[in-house]
Amino acid sequence: MADFIYNDFQNDPDGFNENPYSYQSRQRKNTNLVVILVCAFFSVLILLTTIFGFIIVGRVSSRTVDTKNVESLIFSSPTSQPSTPKNPSATTPAGTTEDYKSYSEVIYAVKDSVVDIKAQFVSGSTVLSEGAGSGVIIGSYKIDGNPAGYYIVTNAHVVENDSGAIANRIAIRTTEGKEYPVTRVRGSDSQGDIAVLMVDTTNTLKGVSFGDSNYLTLGQEVIAIGNPLGELGGSCTNGIISALDREVEIDGQVFTLLQTNAAINQGNSGGGLFNMRGQLIGIINAKSMGSGIEGIGFAIPSNDVRKIVDYLIEGPYLGITVASATDAFGGSYVYVHDIDAGYNSNNIQKQDIILAMNGIDISTLEDVRKIMRDSKPGDTIETVIKRGNAFLTVTLTVYQKPY
Repeated sequence: MADFIYNDFQNDPDGFNENPYSYQSRQRKNTNLVVILVCAFFSVLILLTTIFGFIIVGRVSSRTVDTKNVESLIFSSPTSQPSTPKNPSATTPAGTTEDYKSYSEVIYAVKDSVVDIKAQFVSGSTVLSEGAGSGVIIGSYKIDGNPAGYYIVTNAHVVENDSGAIANRIAIRTTEGKEYPVTRVRGSDSQGDIAVLMVDTTNTLKGVSFGDSNYLTLGQEVIAIGNPLGELGGSCTNGIISALDREVEIDGQVFTLLQTNAAINQGNSGGGLFNMRGQLIGIINAKSMGSGIEGIGFAIPSNDVRKIVDYLIEGPYLGITVASATDAFGGSYVYVHDIDAGYNSNNIQKQDIILAMNGIDISTLEDVRKIMRDSKPGDTIETVIKRGNAFLTVTLTVYQKPY
């Protein structure tokens, strides 16, 4: 039976260049004793605390929250008709551009919109772990009315570790070889495997337009662009759409994905799958692994990506990070791991255990996600918590997500 894996490229810490934003490869050296000791310490710490997941509930970064006004623009192709369900006779929505005439025309139109991503978990000057992937520039933003930077979409698993914690140092590299540190992670949804990164720059970066994945048909030609093996950025492969609604289980989670026979390798995660109009119709996130298996890759449909992106950029904000853990009996519970000052910090505290929200029992991170998906700025959420030995009911306010 085939195994399905994510396509991020995980490297050994000793293979990394000392410059955290350098993408040059080098020979592997002997393992550093300090790295081993630090990694062992964190492994024991995680084991003792039994934390197995985190979810950022509207928290935009580990930095101090800045309430500057952010105006977002996501690049989309024009359409004069609503999206319709997938069907064999699907046609192009009116208002979109015509097909390009060749693969090279499509590639040259979109290649500069795909970037390489390197994510590092760092403690002091020590790199604990590092991985590489791909991303796609999908929009721009203004801060207080002034052009300030660009949004990059990638997979959540490219910038998160197995516990759901986000890398504390992330950088992108463009096809021109320019490197930019990611200013902050606007949001990450491990359930949907999508993260939105922000790069503050006044330089002009080229973005890509979203296409409508509901208009895809079996056999339709597509192009995949990404960073295979974490060091071959800008690699292009071609293929067709092999399936439209393939259910794939990855790490115990079921996704409904596009299937393609375009060559996909580790490091392609977060890269773009494009139609012959140069529109983004999927974000690559997985492939099939196994003896004798070739040409089975997967991508998150662009319509699903767009929904998650809109939620992560503009969605509700509580200003808290919650984590899940196991109790002495093996049961799961959710507690407050961190709080941004000024956002519900008067009503809730670190280590508070969340028992219910709006009358719904909470025991997993997905329970919290469901509540947040149904919330909008201005709403309040009645929350039952356990603080020490006391049971309290507090009201949490849903805010507009700040910068």
